Amino acid sequence: MNDIIILSLLLEGPKHGYRLKQDAAMFSSEQQLHNNTIYPLLKRFLKSGWITQKQADGDRGQTRLLYALTSSGKQALTDKLSDFSESDIANPHAFRLRVGLFDQLDTPTRRRILELRDAHLAARLGRLRQIAKAHIIEGWPASSMHHVTKEVQLERKWIAQLMTQI
Repeated sequence: MNDIIILSLLLEGPKHGYRLKQDAAMFSSEQQLHNNTIYPLLKRFLKSGWITQKQADGDRGQTRLLYALTSSGKQALTDKLSDFSESDIANPHAFRLRVGLFDQLDTPTRRRILELRDAHLAARLGRLRQIAKAHIIEGWPASSMHHVTKEVQLERKWIAQLMTQI
């Protein structure tokens, strides 16, 4: 997911590595991406031709490296967004990240992502209902089960709304 996050941040325009680290924190579960994560990614993106690198003056007179997305980088981002694997389908963060970047995807790909996530949630809801039928669930477990069930139902409702928008 870090690939998608970093490439998508460069859609806004050129940025230096530190800025990418800060901005990526808004989308990742980490407070800030570590240098050992961000800079190897940027190096790999450069080698792949997905980004360019140039020197620019910083705010305090220092020299900074600015990274910009290339057309092949934009295509790589689209390919990565379109590749919605089984683990991505089950991952709410991966799903929401893709929805947030639906502008980068065509209508059939958007629809496929929504349908796959909805099918996953429908199956999960079925499993939750089977558990509820097979066991007497009271107290804290019941509260937890109720919360998870409502969460799944709410996301399915959101997906239905998104389907009408595409």
